[in-house]
Amino acid sequence: MGGLKVDVEIIEYAIAREQHAYNFYKALSQHVISERLGEIFEALAEEEKEHKKRLEFELIKQGLTVSEQSNSQDADGREYGLEEGVRIDMDYEDALVVAISKEDLAFRFYVEQVGKISEKGSKEVLLALAQEEAKHKLRFEQELERLRGK
Repeated sequence: MGGLKVDVEIIEYAIAREQHAYNFYKALSQHVISERLGEIFEALAEEEKEHKKRLEFELIKQGLTVSEQSNSQDADGREYGLEEGVRIDMDYEDALVVAISKEDLAFRFYVEQVGKISEKGSKEVLLALAQEEAKHKLRFEQELERLRGK
């Protein structure tokens, strides 16, 4: 199993992933043409920010400090939009597909990391975040099915 060093590395990496997701969704919220899509991506950004805060609290509980680098909240649409290969003129259906994919990746990441974490509280946080990501994915899948008339 892990140990404190491995636990910290996983949590710090998860924080960076959540920050990246926040930046990505925030940038899209500010650059998409549709106001409705902007609101959806803004809400996703806020959810990712909450996930990051929960992970940072795990570090604090272990007596560690959160690095300033992980607190950067600069969102540059060109960097994140191009990196992810997402068009800013996408329609609602395309946005749902992007969100489903990102939430699925986040879910899989957390599930994979749970077995590597040794600290019980951190394990529980990762499991809870995996569950939240799965709920987000399901919500978007249901909306996509509704949209497609299934």
